[in-house]
Amino acid sequence: MDLCKWCHAAEPAIPSSMLHPKMQYGSWCTRCAAEYIDWPLQKRTYPAGVIPYCTAEETGTSMLLFGRGRGHWCHPCGKNEDYDADAIMVACRQGAETTGHALGTPKQLRELFEAGKVFQPGRWGAYALDLGVLSAQERQTILDKHKKHLSEGLGQAVRPCEAEMSELRWFEAAQILDAIDGHTKDGAITMGQVSFRRWCTAFYKLMSKDQRFRQLCLKHPVALSPLSADDAELVEG
Repeated sequence: MDLCKWCHAAEPAIPSSMLHPKMQYGSWCTRCAAEYIDWPLQKRTYPAGVIPYCTAEETGTSMLLFGRGRGHWCHPCGKNEDYDADAIMVACRQGAETTGHALGTPKQLRELFEAGKVFQPGRWGAYALDLGVLSAQERQTILDKHKKHLSEGLGQAVRPCEAEMSELRWFEAAQILDAIDGHTKDGAITMGQVSFRRWCTAFYKLMSKDQRFRQLCLKHPVALSPLSADDAELVEG
């Protein structure tokens, strides 16, 4: 039996094409189908993704998760589709798919949004996603899940979007910020042998100017709250 494409429950009942004619693969369970139907529509959507972060239990250091695909590094992200209701749906779907669901299902990522575990550094299509305090083993488990899902799938064949990233890796957030701040050219941001996708440069520069992101990278406590009305308006605009 196929899994529900949103929560991965083994009880799909509604073909995706019944929810939107351009959603051509998979099925949805009745609960997630209702969630999709009730999801408020945004006037326009755009490419989006997530920048997962955590606090390393053993050091208190902020860590950021990036993935490597086609030889370069990037945060988990991807393009919007006609059937995406808003940018948050794009971010949840792409954040789950491009990491091979190592971070969880799209539904689980949306639950982090609903719990206020996100902020939008630089107000572009990436949402910093708080995974809490993780031990070295818990961080490794996420990397191991990614490898396993790449080779075995989730009870079904691995789709191209789920294999986009060949490797996930945790980086110290302060080192990422140093690399962004130290980048003065037009090309790709680099950090030793790590080279980020060139298109990321302008967006990461914008992100680095966000005070909450800088506090996160510099290990100062950041009290996050659910998206404010102003934030929601910017996302919808």
